[in-house]
Amino acid sequence: GMGLAITYGIIKMHRGQITVESNDNPKDGPTGTRFYISLPRNVNPINGIKEVDIKEWFHEAEMIENMPKSS
Repeated sequence: GMGLAITYGIIKMHRGQITVESNDNPKDGPTGTRFYISLPRNVNPINGIKEVDIKEWFHEAEMIENMPKSS
């Protein structure tokens, strides 16, 4: 879907980085894909921008675990 493309755009807009790590071999540890996101820290926020609790953005966040693999 569009989720990863939108995420990438937001991260790029904020001069951040996204890295992907995948493993499909159980001998090498847990299988699956991990996304690592790094954003630069702004120690001096711009005036007029209020801080928002991240929980306000994600009302119905869901973690998907043990998702069946597609054939």
